[in-house]
Amino acid sequence: MRRKQWSLQENRSRKSPIRWLQTAQRCSDLKKHCPKTQLVMLADRESDISQVIDYCSGQDSIDWIIRSEGSRVLLNKSKSASSTSVHAALAATKRRFTRTIDVRQRHSWGSATIKHRPGKADRRARTVRVTVHAATIILNDPRPGKHGGIRVNAVLIRETNPNKHDQPLEWLLLTSLPIDSREAIELIIEYYLQRWMIEIFFKVLKSGCKIESRRFEHIDRFLPALSLYLIVAWRSLYICRISRAAPNRPCTVLYTSAEWQSCWMIVNKKPPPTTPPKLMEMTKIIAQLGGYVSRNGAGPPGPQTVWIGIQRMHDFATAWLTFGPGATI
Repeated sequence: MRRKQWSLQENRSRKSPIRWLQTAQRCSDLKKHCPKTQLVMLADRESDISQVIDYCSGQDSIDWIIRSEGSRVLLNKSKSASSTSVHAALAATKRRFTRTIDVRQRHSWGSATIKHRPGKADRRARTVRVTVHAATIILNDPRPGKHGGIRVNAVLIRETNPNKHDQPLEWLLLTSLPIDSREAIELIIEYYLQRWMIEIFFKVLKSGCKIESRRFEHIDRFLPALSLYLIVAWRSLYICRISRAAPNRPCTVLYTSAEWQSCWMIVNKKPPPTTPPKLMEMTKIIAQLGGYVSRNGAGPPGPQTVWIGIQRMHDFATAWLTFGPGATI
């Protein structure tokens, strides 16, 4: 009996539409404050719920992209015919175009993750050639009394020539965005590719800033802290991304003289150079203050070591300007 109750609770929490409905409603409310801005809600497979898709499809104020878990079928008005899966229907359509997608490396924690959640298993970084299909479809709505289905646009991205060593890449995206041209479909794919950056942002907020570990007696005290840590998480992620995008720019595009000179002296144990170092070089130096190990072959630092290093950087810069070489008194 306990096992049965646990399974029911697990299934309810796994497929609960409340938070996803609230997300869509918040986006609609936010649109009122920026009517000239296009808002696109991105959601992963946990949001593949009929109530959520039905609510989003009825909104004119926002656009949305929801990744389907792959088990949905088309509306079948003939009870005698068998149901057709959305995946099979799209795969049978004419190919729109092919393109490449860079798949990022991912590490899981423990064999249980690989066994029970294959979508979270380890994978290596690689470049994948994919085939893209798109069509307007009517989803079957399994809710009682819902016989009209849900009309949406769907985009299927599938690996063209999968190998035996890697899990094939395959995305089924349901969306309100148009699919009438290659440029429009490319935009949907580019929007969805940004979801990984959103995941990293929240990882920094939760693991780096440890926002879930902050305990306050009242929500009025928690919200100002959350606002502050959102800025901290954004700043840490911004430094990582711009350092990778423009590694050879001078570090002064991000750091003040007191910040980079004080950290340079602390880490390298020698006076700073007259010419500011390159941006990635300086970001690695600051990340070393947060635990990053700079060795041959090491990749660029991540947001968490940068976040810890920035905290120490501010302390060193303050000391530099107060009673160090940069003091004016």
